[in-house]
Amino acid sequence: MIKVLDIKKTYYDGEIKCEALKGVSFDIPDGQFVSIVGKSGSGKSTLMHMLGALDNLTEGQIFVGEDEISKLDSRQSAKYRNKKIGYIFQSFFLEPTYTVFKNVEMPMIIGGVPKSERKKRVEKALETVGLLPKIKNKANKLSGGEKQRVSIARAIVNDPDIILADEPCGNLDTQNSANIMALLRELAKSGKTVILITHNPDDAKKTDRIITLVDGLVVSDALV
Repeated sequence: MIKVLDIKKTYYDGEIKCEALKGVSFDIPDGQFVSIVGKSGSGKSTLMHMLGALDNLTEGQIFVGEDEISKLDSRQSAKYRNKKIGYIFQSFFLEPTYTVFKNVEMPMIIGGVPKSERKKRVEKALETVGLLPKIKNKANKLSGGEKQRVSIARAIVNDPDIILADEPCGNLDTQNSANIMALLRELAKSGKTVILITHNPDDAKKTDRIITLVDGLVVSDALV
């Protein structure tokens, strides 16, 4: 269970104050597929950064299970991100000159997983996304849809509880977008909590629940 309790985030640009989040609260049960939607500037990306322990709150609390992640120090946050969160980004963020294997392996190297275990996990993750035959290919030789599937394999290789997907279909055509959304649905069915950050209403409608942000506030929270 993720519990978000009255979180606020304020940025300052010189003397100019920007309230990105103005008091956001909600719960997400384990295994739910949730979309967080809103226009540019609504606060959805800031909220993702808070949920992923990529930035600090100004006020409020975030709990994942019994752990208050909003109180973690930098070392604890890094461990939380590596073990508990899988990230999927619009721009893939693959190392283009690395093989598919090496890109997917990277979180395990950071997390200290023994080399003997890493090969098995990479192969399992790539099999899940249907890309095991591409394991030796360089990332820069893949199509956009294949790159996003590699990024999903990288996100799940440490078996995280939570998947944070930030506009994962933003650079993809209609068919590849449908494939990625189907993969995210399967991850939720397997028990992972999947949080989709998107401005695309069609993608949002494929999730279980839509949380809508406007100007740093939740204005709607409804099951699909």
